[in-house]
Amino acid sequence: MNHNEQRNTLLLVKQYESSPNEYMEADEYDLICDHYLRMAQFTKAVAAIQKGIELHPTYTPLYYQQARCYMEQEKWELSKQSIQYAIAQYKKRIVSAKKKLSAVFWDNMYESLLLKAEISLRCHEPEEAKKMLQAAVHYAPYIPYPTSPYLDFAHLYLQEDMLSEANACLQKACKANPNDQVAWAMLCQTYFQLGQSMQGIKVLEEMTKMNPYSNEAWCRLGIAYREMGMVVEAENAFEYSISIDEKHTETWYNYALLHLENTNYQRAIDCLKVCNELTPNQLVILLNWIICERQLGLYQEALQRCHETEKSFPNEKLLLVEKGITLFMMQAWEDALRVFLPLADGEFAAQVVSYVSKIYYQLDNIPLAIAYAQKSVKADSNSSRWAWLGTLYLTTGDYDMALQTFLHVAQINPNHPLIDLHISLAYQALNNLEQAQNHFSMAYQKDKEAVIRFLESNPDISHVIRTDSIADNHSNTDNTL
Repeated sequence: MNHNEQRNTLLLVKQYESSPNEYMEADEYDLICDHYLRMAQFTKAVAAIQKGIELHPTYTPLYYQQARCYMEQEKWELSKQSIQYAIAQYKKRIVSAKKKLSAVFWDNMYESLLLKAEISLRCHEPEEAKKMLQAAVHYAPYIPYPTSPYLDFAHLYLQEDMLSEANACLQKACKANPNDQVAWAMLCQTYFQLGQSMQGIKVLEEMTKMNPYSNEAWCRLGIAYREMGMVVEAENAFEYSISIDEKHTETWYNYALLHLENTNYQRAIDCLKVCNELTPNQLVILLNWIICERQLGLYQEALQRCHETEKSFPNEKLLLVEKGITLFMMQAWEDALRVFLPLADGEFAAQVVSYVSKIYYQLDNIPLAIAYAQKSVKADSNSSRWAWLGTLYLTTGDYDMALQTFLHVAQINPNHPLIDLHISLAYQALNNLEQAQNHFSMAYQKDKEAVIRFLESNPDISHVIRTDSIADNHSNTDNTL
């Protein structure tokens, strides 16, 4: 609706509201009702349409609008009656027509079939919706503009999360019009939502064959390959997309993510630099750039980028989290704490409080380290955070709590690295050497070198147990191998 049409509609609404009993044309009531529906003023819409039908009982589009009103109010039986009446009237007109029917007529008929299908789906009557689809396919050739009933019905099915039905419609839509890029893209998406990722990739590959010079098609294919872990294929797709259009930011960004996920941090930075040149000052690009620099050990560069980004995004919490992590990696404990503490009760609390706990540990404030570790497991009960809490209990001599915590870790994540060693240390501290030996043997057999490295790098833990017992365990375990 253009500006003049909007203005004229508002004038009609004003006229109607000032004199609701004054005679108006049928199409004017149609426009008034449509306005009220767009404004979600359903009671007013129903009143206007009832007045319109009273004055123009043979004007079929008013019954379509009435059905829309009742549907929005979830008055399902009334909405069914109204739309069924509208469709019946259109069918009578088709049978009795002695000359070619207008484009507006066929458009109204088609829209009524779609509305009847939508109402049927919301009322959990899929068979009735299928009948409307068959009717829409039958009448579609009479509509004087390009239309795709299968695509339109796919949208309706997707609104109701009926993925299989939507997928079936989209397959037919693609077959009916092989050049419909929207249908192909939606078909691919439904395959991924159905967990049929390889089928989705096949669709994307087909799209690149149909449009070999579409950089967007190659970019989508690259993203799909990346999400499937097909690194070489993803790289080739992104390279091909770039060869078609080297200024396509989305391709460069997803190419950067591919490198980041595969620890090729310098190549990721190279891609992010191009992104930043093409679309400067995008937060998500700058955040990933900071992460890559930090992973390369370029802490000063990462911190400087945080400061520069803050100028454009002051008080952006995602940026503050990355700044805090960078300071943490630089062992700037006090500075990191100043960044993290204001975030400890917000949306990023689960991530932040874990760092706060470790900072307080480094500052020898063990009570606060434990308090924030407890807060961390409440915010996000993953095994690594529980293991850290157990380690704190172990270093402070609270061996019973340490053991309970480590056993909980083993229960929620039996594959947690070195959990058997942690349990062994707690048992040794409690003088239960038999259980200590059993769990130490399990840890040692799983990863001997990791056990030795852990003990050597954690003297605060090792001192609480008898080192001669550990030595015996080393010897006994080696004898059993």
